[in-house]
Amino acid sequence: MTARHEPMKRSLGRKVRALGVLQVSLLAGIMLLIGVLFFAKLLADQAAFEQGTRMVKRGEVEGLAKLLALELGRSDALRYARVGQRSDPAVRAALSEVRSSLWEKVTFIPEVEGIDLIVKGPDGKPSMCVRPMGTNDGCDGIPELDKIMAEYDKVVRLRSIAPRTYVMPLYVAGASFGVLRLQVSDSTAQFVIGELAHRAEGDMVTYVVVFVVCLATASLLVVIALASFFRRMHRPLIALTERAVAIGERPDAPTSAIDADPEDEVGLLVRRFDEMQARLAETFDSLQRAVEQKERAILEREAKDVALRRSERLASVGVLAAGVAHEIGNKLNPMGFVVHNLKRRIEKGGTPDPAQLGLLERNIEDCTTILDKLRSMAKPKGDEREPVQMNAVIDDVALMLGSQTQSRGIALETRVAADLPPILGVRSELVQVIINLVLNARDAIDSRPAGSPPGRIALTAERNQDRVVVEVSDNGVGMTPEVKARLFEPFFTTKGLVSATTTGVVPTAPARAGNDAPSGGSGLGLYLCYGILARHGVEPEIISAPGEGTRFVMSFARA
Repeated sequence: MTARHEPMKRSLGRKVRALGVLQVSLLAGIMLLIGVLFFAKLLADQAAFEQGTRMVKRGEVEGLAKLLALELGRSDALRYARVGQRSDPAVRAALSEVRSSLWEKVTFIPEVEGIDLIVKGPDGKPSMCVRPMGTNDGCDGIPELDKIMAEYDKVVRLRSIAPRTYVMPLYVAGASFGVLRLQVSDSTAQFVIGELAHRAEGDMVTYVVVFVVCLATASLLVVIALASFFRRMHRPLIALTERAVAIGERPDAPTSAIDADPEDEVGLLVRRFDEMQARLAETFDSLQRAVEQKERAILEREAKDVALRRSERLASVGVLAAGVAHEIGNKLNPMGFVVHNLKRRIEKGGTPDPAQLGLLERNIEDCTTILDKLRSMAKPKGDEREPVQMNAVIDDVALMLGSQTQSRGIALETRVAADLPPILGVRSELVQVIINLVLNARDAIDSRPAGSPPGRIALTAERNQDRVVVEVSDNGVGMTPEVKARLFEPFFTTKGLVSATTTGVVPTAPARAGNDAPSGGSGLGLYLCYGILARHGVEPEIISAPGEGTRFVMSFARA
């Protein structure tokens, strides 16, 4: 099974890879920090080593310089040369003896490479320079001479003026004689120290190589561990996720085995998920069967609902039959008089009266209209919605029920606004709803006790912004809260039990007998009316109280 799903921004694979990168980064960072600290320690040790080397070298040079300065300061030849002139043969012989002594120092002391004696004259320039035998006699050829003369007055102890070159004051007979320039070479100790420093550099290179190898090895081990984790944990979880996505898209999707360790938590999760999927498949099958049964029940209920609506419509037509007959009878009576008059006029040789013919024509048209309305109630054209004018619906109801209500002493009043917009609905169903409400209102008025005020039923239609508000109100017996709560329940009625109306309450006095008494009901009228209004998007509002009548308010959206 290969289920396709959208890549997630924070998927498990990315998290695992991020975790691996984090672990490798932390390991590399820790090892790098240790390496940096150790390397810094090596550098510090090397710096301390070099500083110690310089101190040993300086101490060695300082001891050698002090020894030479002490020996030269005791030289009688220098003492004599100090008070004489260089042109004096005796002074020259003394200086030659000093040069010979300096040559011995350079020759037989391994650390001494060169030694010169420089004396400054009153003019600030060298007045006398004594060098070892074998070198130039005089100041020519002395390295760093200018620098020595610039620092001459500042030389009060051993000072370094160049690598391996030092200057030191020379005192003869307790008085300053000049400056002793000493050039030394590396001693055996310095050579040993240099060897140690070279070895330390080699050790540092070895450490860096070992450190890099260890870091690479540790990173490789972490990568291998993460790959194993990915294979044993991440892949089963990804497969489990894909299966879950496939089940969400298609619950009866085929399953495939997931390679997971049965002894760890992921394996347990896979087993539980398989069990859950099996139960889900069983539940899905049960739900499918239940849905099919429900659909069949809904179709059967819709068929029964259509039959009930048709039977209720036919029942309403039956109730209208008496009123229609009364209405047509009212039209036939004047028509009979007109026909009788016309017959007599024709028998006498006269001509028909046009006014009587017009009256006869209007009555025939009225009878035809009444029969058409009755026929549309019994056999509707269909349930297709179309723009409907509520004023026409109310006029049809008033035309069909006006004579019946008036014959019972009940006034049927209609008040319709002139600017009503059309609504979208089925005209025959809307006529059925209004007729049912008017008949219930009539029965509620008939159930009042004797001596009650004249009965009144009002049909009003007003415009409220973009809606059409239709209201059917009466001054009948009203309803109790209990009856009002069960008003739209199927087969709930009070007509067949007591002399009351479906929308009314138990009357306080016996109902009238004879044709004026309300007939029993099936308890389906208002139930079907509620279904019709629901299909038109209307939730009716009922305002009623015992003894105060009932108001049935419906708000329709404009087409």
